[in-house]
Amino acid sequence: MGGTGSNPSTHRSSGYTRSNGTYVAPYVATNPNGTQRDNYGTSGNYNPNTGNFGTRTPRH
Repeated sequence: MGGTGSNPSTHRSSGYTRSNGTYVAPYVATNPNGTQRDNYGTSGNYNPNTGNFGTRTPRH
């Protein structure tokens, strides 16, 4: 399933360590809006912050 274009509303997340000890680096993500179809990681969408295209199939 292809993307619909990335959500223009974004937020920054600080780096953090998960409970299993894995470190997650700081990142920019699209704001929550009830759908995954416009997330940077969704197939067909482009993330201008990383220069990558999404590959995930949206769950909703």
